[in-house]
Amino acid sequence: MNDINPQSKLFIEHLQGQLGHEVTATETETVPALPEEEVLVILDLDHLSEAGMQQWQAAVDGKENVSLAAFNVRGEDHAVELLSSLNLQGIFYRDDDIELICKGIEALQSGNLWMSRALMSRMIQLLMGSKVSEHHL
Repeated sequence: MNDINPQSKLFIEHLQGQLGHEVTATETETVPALPEEEVLVILDLDHLSEAGMQQWQAAVDGKENVSLAAFNVRGEDHAVELLSSLNLQGIFYRDDDIELICKGIEALQSGNLWMSRALMSRMIQLLMGSKVSEHHL
């Protein structure tokens, strides 16, 4: 992203230092060519429309080397809404501190999911509820 704000620049520099590899920001509504190596895409929801989120989802569908996460999620209800339409491996809330975000990014890079226990429990309950409903049809 050419027009990166100072806060985002500091955040990216901190992530690069903590994680030990390149972090790149890109235009929010434009999906660039994705590399063949493992890549983690973190969508900043403060700067991305619903259409932009769907473009990113379409671009990564079927790509085993790409993980998708959301950043600046407003809360658990917002996370549930996002997970109903996007295949996200990670959820980062607006009030998460930088060290927790770094820990989550490292977990995602290791192939793990990153979501709060409360959110994971809620998603399991929703999934189980929909399975029960299917059996009663």
